[in-house]
Amino acid sequence: MVEQQLYRAAISHFTAQREEALAILSLCFTKSVAVGSHPEILDDIKVWTQKLASAEDAMTSLRRNFQLDTGPNPTQTKRPDPVEKQPVPAGQSAGGIVPDSHC
Repeated sequence: MVEQQLYRAAISHFTAQREEALAILSLCFTKSVAVGSHPEILDDIKVWTQKLASAEDAMTSLRRNFQLDTGPNPTQTKRPDPVEKQPVPAGQSAGGIVPDSHC
């Protein structure tokens, strides 16, 4: 029982890191104003892609070596298509949330 709790906690940790990276990358690829106002956008994309890969690799490693997983594999589930972009009024952010120093 404790083994499964620790295992699930580790998977949850890496799942959260994966979701964060996917969210930031989604902003990078869908925010049309990001390129003009963010000259380091490609560097951020590289950093967050590495974080995404690291989280997915960690989950794969845990599953391969311990096989205690009882739930769905978030690295194998299909992500929903991004919501269609809506025009954003000048001076505002899409969705009102723009993380500092991220796309």
